[in-house]
Amino acid sequence: ARVPPDGPRHHLAALGWWVALFAHATGDYARARATGEASLAAWRALGDREGVAQALSHLGVYVRELGDHARAQALLEEALALYRALGDPPETADTLIRLGQVFQERGDLGRAGACYAESRALLEAAGERSVRLPHHLGSLALDEGRHAAAGAWFRESLALQRELGLREWVHSSLADLAGLAAAEGDAARALRLAGAADRAAAAAGVTLQPTE
Repeated sequence: ARVPPDGPRHHLAALGWWVALFAHATGDYARARATGEASLAAWRALGDREGVAQALSHLGVYVRELGDHARAQALLEEALALYRALGDPPETADTLIRLGQVFQERGDLGRAGACYAESRALLEAAGERSVRLPHHLGSLALDEGRHAAAGAWFRESLALQRELGLREWVHSSLADLAGLAAAEGDAARALRLAGAADRAAAAAGVTLQPTE
């Protein structure tokens, strides 16, 4: 998260963003959306483009989690345009992943793939590594019936998390592999992996999102 300039209005806008982030992380999705909307309005009133872009990108996640894909797309497309104008490749890449997820959940796999591909190119050019992007590339491959590619992406994400010592996404990667096993007709493996995913989530203290 960005550090706002000095001034009470900036600090209140930033506080609203943090409250929304915490509400989302703890499963209070209605509060996350309401507080995120208020934070966005505050950043707009300040004319702070970076603050607006950050608020838009995160609010897009909150409303997508609540099933409002049309609103999520509009928010994320506005955030993407701002981040491009600001010349911020990492945030542009992150927002592309979020927008791709919206398209994927709406069944527009072509546009989802285009978003992920552009995000991948930006991250590689910046020398950045992402555990989230392989997850989404694997999910897209699974939706397209490309099981071998899906497995490779899921395993890449899991390996990177272990390398970096990250715990909060391990359950998601294990759930991805469970879904792949189910798609391949291996019910026993799918159940084992699903159980491992539940245990990993509990061990990391993760609050599962509505889409999980």
